[in-house]
Amino acid sequence: SESMNNIYEAISEESYRANRSEDPEISERGKAQAKALGDWLATGDGLESLIGPKPINELWTSPFQRTLMTAEPVSKGLGLPAKVHTKIYEAGGIYKSNYDYTKFEARPGLSRNEMQRR
Repeated sequence: SESMNNIYEAISEESYRANRSEDPEISERGKAQAKALGDWLATGDGLESLIGPKPINELWTSPFQRTLMTAEPVSKGLGLPAKVHTKIYEAGGIYKSNYDYTKFEARPGLSRNEMQRR
């Protein structure tokens, strides 16, 4: 799903540098994308032609805001709980950087307590 960082980057490099989050939420369009995916998965319409005859019986996600926010409607659509695994992440993971992008610090995502508070 589209993240707020994508929005800032589309506006300008300055907007991206000023507003970038190391662990962004999804945008309104991202929420709509996640809901559309969840709704589609709930119908199962065309799913077999995409993934084959085996049903989806598990849903795994990383502990990052964007993936957790995307997993929520997908979880509802599939009727499955989302399982969080800390070793699942996109290439490069999430990171904190200085304004000039000369220093980077890897970030682990949300803790269990942080996820429960959301």
